[in-house]
Amino acid sequence: MRKTLIAAAVIAAGAYGAYYYSQQTQSDTAELLAQVPADTVFFSGQFNPINMVDYFKATSMMTEAQLKQVRDDLQSQLENEFDVNGEDSPGLRFVVQLVDEFLAAMLEQERFSELTGLSENARTLMYHVGAMPVLRWQLDDAAGFAAMLDRAEQKSGYSHTMRDVDGVAVRAYRIGDSEEYAEVLVRAEQQWATIVINSHIADATHLPEALALVKPALSLADTGYVEAVSKRYDLRPDGVAFVDSKRLVELFTQPQSSRLGQAIQAQLDAEELAAMATWQTPECAADLDRVATAFPGLYSDMEYQLDGTDSFELSTRSVIAIADPKALELATGLQGFIPALARVGDDDRVMMSFGLGSDIGRLGVSVSNIWSSIANVDFSCADLQQLQAEMKTTNPAAMLGALALGNGVQGAAVAVNEIDAERLSKGDFSNFDALMSISSDDVEALYSVLQASFPPLANQPLPAVGDAVSLRDVVAATLGEPLDLFLQRGESTLALYFGAIAAEQANQVVAEPMANNGLFAVNVHYAKLFEFMLAEAMLRGEPIDPAMEGFAEMNMRARIGMAFSQYGMEIDYTIESAAPVAQSTASQ
Repeated sequence: MRKTLIAAAVIAAGAYGAYYYSQQTQSDTAELLAQVPADTVFFSGQFNPINMVDYFKATSMMTEAQLKQVRDDLQSQLENEFDVNGEDSPGLRFVVQLVDEFLAAMLEQERFSELTGLSENARTLMYHVGAMPVLRWQLDDAAGFAAMLDRAEQKSGYSHTMRDVDGVAVRAYRIGDSEEYAEVLVRAEQQWATIVINSHIADATHLPEALALVKPALSLADTGYVEAVSKRYDLRPDGVAFVDSKRLVELFTQPQSSRLGQAIQAQLDAEELAAMATWQTPECAADLDRVATAFPGLYSDMEYQLDGTDSFELSTRSVIAIADPKALELATGLQGFIPALARVGDDDRVMMSFGLGSDIGRLGVSVSNIWSSIANVDFSCADLQQLQAEMKTTNPAAMLGALALGNGVQGAAVAVNEIDAERLSKGDFSNFDALMSISSDDVEALYSVLQASFPPLANQPLPAVGDAVSLRDVVAATLGEPLDLFLQRGESTLALYFGAIAAEQANQVVAEPMANNGLFAVNVHYAKLFEFMLAEAMLRGEPIDPAMEGFAEMNMRARIGMAFSQYGMEIDYTIESAAPVAQSTASQ
């Protein structure tokens, strides 16, 4: 049950991430933001639409056969599992049935809007009004959307009730019959579906605004906040999301200043109110405001490019903002050098790569400096002072002391291009193609450490800059079998490699000037990686997972990278996909 629900949820989440991109004017964006209250702590807005049918054709995370299997599993569970021991759950049955309706629409992509009512060119907004989370999703046909809900109700035996909110009838799906309850309110009218989670902790007077029946007294359009942070952090305009630190802090320090803070405060008992009151002193309020100013929040954007129905690129960029110059300087000291092969990840020949950038020898010092900086901030708040006192007794830098042996090392990277599972199982590396690099301020000192750590290297001189030498004899002396392993030297990088592709890559890696450019990077080519995993599973006689076969058919690459910039810590995530690859011989 859980496995198939998760699989279906992944698909639905992929759909939810779809509706980004085309051309929209600033006035359109302002119109959308006019419905969002300025006191929302979090916000996600997809401003520019995309044709969702084309999106599903290009980005479905499962093959059609797998989607059908998920539907079959869901139908089987709907028929048999929810009434075990007489404990039927119509509400859960309705949710699963609704997922099934969505999957059915995915399998008939040309009829997606007809079956769901959702617009093929959709925009969305997500935020909160007081204690009510709100999702707004652009519709193509409000009646069609209602019909999808009706079908799920009829098949599950779970019905909504109608609620009157300011003279407008909305659907209500209630969870729980006691005083502590939650309910999902759905309003589908004209071009938008508005979905609100109401509960016993929320203020019912906020419902008209949450359901987009009235506009907020002060909106994000009025404040210009989204435009300001987009400019400040160089966010792309297609879609923007944020979590605002100041508004989050004010939930604790000034709960009466926001409707969400008031709702939280109203649910606390006397003991919890007393604990909360310690953060509402002038000293704590001022100190936490300083922290929020230094670390303003999390800001994200997204860009989507679709080329027909066979290829696309989806990229997101998230900034954990650091506004304090000293804090940013200390944080930047954590990162080091990652070569472009692992950092950019644009070489189609790579199956998988990994890069770690850090000044290893100074990592302990950098961590200690950050820890000490936090522990010695001049706070007046008693609770923060207590936290600082505890930090002063537990500096984690001591655990990193051994890394001083890597003094001068700035980063390392690994790239695997080709690997034959059958040959590898026999100890045959003839089709193995891979590279590993280490970068340092002092390559000669680094090589001396490697020689001391691996005695067979002791009689192997370090090659001249730009040259490569064979380590075949060194490997033979170690493993008893010669392998075509090579060592190549650059000004600041050493590269070990097997194979012709890696030889070409090594030339590029060792020639690249070292720079402070990254903390972490991973790149994966799905088809190549899962083709290898399938071949290994077959060699071991293990049953083949259909999901693994599906991934092996995906001509898709994913990469994620972390680095510090002028704005703070940035996390970049990109997915690129083209037409599905031909079924590999490994998976046949």
